[in-house]
Amino acid sequence: MDWVPELHNDDLEELRARADGHFGAADCFQWPQMYCKEFKYTVCIPRKDASSIDLQFTWFTPTTANFAIQPGTAFTVGSLHSHIINGIDNLLTIARKQVQPWQARRTSSLTCSHPSSMTSMCSGDIIIFVAQAQHSFLNIMAFMDFVEIVQPCLTSGWSSWGPLDGNPRWMGCFTTDSKTCDIFLNAGMPVWLVRAEAYISPQMNIIKPVVLIFPDDLTRNVYCEGNIARPFPLLYCGPGGFNRHFHTRWAYTGTFSVNPGAPLPLTLLQTPASGKAPSQGQKNKKARNITSSQLIKPSAFSKVADGQPNRDKWVDLHRPENPEAIGFWTSAFQRANKDKDRIKKGLIDQGYRFPEPALLITPSSPEGPTAAASRKQTATQIFGEDLWDAQRTTWAIGKNVQWRNMSISIMSLCDPPSRLMRLILWELYELNFQYELLALDRVMARASWEESQHNRQDLLYSIFPEEGGFVMWSSSLPDDDSGLWSHQMIDTFPYIENFGKLLSCWEDSPSCLNAPLDASVFNVTTYFQIMQLACNFYVQCFFDHFGRPPVVPHHFPA
Repeated sequence: MDWVPELHNDDLEELRARADGHFGAADCFQWPQMYCKEFKYTVCIPRKDASSIDLQFTWFTPTTANFAIQPGTAFTVGSLHSHIINGIDNLLTIARKQVQPWQARRTSSLTCSHPSSMTSMCSGDIIIFVAQAQHSFLNIMAFMDFVEIVQPCLTSGWSSWGPLDGNPRWMGCFTTDSKTCDIFLNAGMPVWLVRAEAYISPQMNIIKPVVLIFPDDLTRNVYCEGNIARPFPLLYCGPGGFNRHFHTRWAYTGTFSVNPGAPLPLTLLQTPASGKAPSQGQKNKKARNITSSQLIKPSAFSKVADGQPNRDKWVDLHRPENPEAIGFWTSAFQRANKDKDRIKKGLIDQGYRFPEPALLITPSSPEGPTAAASRKQTATQIFGEDLWDAQRTTWAIGKNVQWRNMSISIMSLCDPPSRLMRLILWELYELNFQYELLALDRVMARASWEESQHNRQDLLYSIFPEEGGFVMWSSSLPDDDSGLWSHQMIDTFPYIENFGKLLSCWEDSPSCLNAPLDASVFNVTTYFQIMQLACNFYVQCFFDHFGRPPVVPHHFPA
């Protein structure tokens, strides 16, 4: 190798997605990293400048020109053009052809995010999803090259062959261990030995000067929407090696995002030496149209510390705008063991995926207005209606937005009608519950997800009446309670049966959830017994991992 890449192993290096969805020089899929035995196959990640043209979409970054905004919306919701989706989909075809002969001889599986899920999403989500699909593809290609090319050299008396020429197609790695360096060097791997200055002799002979290359072509700027910076959340901050490899793969999926300061889960990718495929543990973010969380404009990632220190989150808010609570959840909240010693930290991000509904209707603080509010009030007094007209012109693309097949005047959102407010809050409760259930299930039923992500997804989706996954905003509003909360007992049967199946895989689940249900004897008594146990169990498991009460469904507003 006649070049040496610059080492980026700073303890303060932030693993945060840039504007292109990748992690810059801290990204093992973009730049060589420190060797990690748990992810040893990553030395075979293909390099962009040494790959064939059929892999061009592996490094494609969506831009505003590729993003088709959905008509009639004031928000950046849309999809990529079909030829781009087809190009990324072609990567999946290439990966399958590479994997199938190897997979036929083994029970393990390799998974790759599927671009067909990119229907209508926010532009930031599409960028992240594309980057993660590319990471999945590169991960698979690296693994296959390692087990088919490198591993035979490491296990078949390769040392008698003598050193192999370094393969410039692969990313390679840095290492501080001379033995590891010799092994990879002799196997034809690009590897660079990092030595402490104290161990470098001043009399060392320089055989050949080589070029030091820098990651100058990698994206460094943060993601922006218009002229507003909207940086993606921080995943990890620290040196390279295991932690950086792990968090790069976990990214913004699975449990939304991994707590940067928390210890890591124990269940990891299988190393190629075992002959098993690595488990990606990845799940693409589901499509978002104009959701209730966008009609009202709180932060996209509300945190646990939500500025409501005096509100008891275990008690439902009694306000006219709030939909009616469901009795099962009220009882489960009262019975939950709220001992903080039960909380298991580090397995899941404890924040909210959507704004907490109570934030929109919690009475405001009796304290004085903020500085921003005071400035706005003063400006209104000076400019009057001219300022209001300017605000309307700046914010609104059109007069109306579409939500749940309803046309809503943007002006009405300044002071939403009570009925609309209840519907928005009802959807926020549903969305939070669905995605929190997904996040918790990824931890509680990790083995089931690794065995078959597709089957587990289908089971999760079958708990809810919407078809096609968690895209409830793409359909009309229901007329009444449905699914688990339907007023017709017979209608609840398939949903309660699937809810029980889902929870039965969790540790310490109630035994009655493991027993099959008989539709012929299913009645109100059975319904109440199973639902109360299921709700109690879910609330307790949720608190044990999130350290707070879950956001749970409410009755559909009458």
